[in-house]
Amino acid sequence: MAPSKTFNLAGLHASCIIIPNPKLRNSFSDAMAAVVSGPNVFGLVAMEAAFREGDDWLTQMLDNLDGNLKITMDYFAKRIPKIKSHQTPGTYYSGSTAAN
Repeated sequence: MAPSKTFNLAGLHASCIIIPNPKLRNSFSDAMAAVVSGPNVFGLVAMEAAFREGDDWLTQMLDNLDGNLKITMDYFAKRIPKIKSHQTPGTYYSGSTAAN
């Protein structure tokens, strides 16, 4: 899991994984130790804060993104109708296609 997409906190270079199986968890830790030098402390603190206390931030951010998407869709519909826009599931980006 990572706060990057859910909380729009890209660039923190922090994530977490839950592996209940001790043997698999140890294998994973050993493999990661060979690849990653260590945790990004700032990212870990920000990730913990987002997961523990970020509900209000998340609600406001999603409302803001929905509003921005509506503005974009309305703009295309009114000003550039040859561009057909649609909301792309699972992201705050919109998809567009240009009509010939």
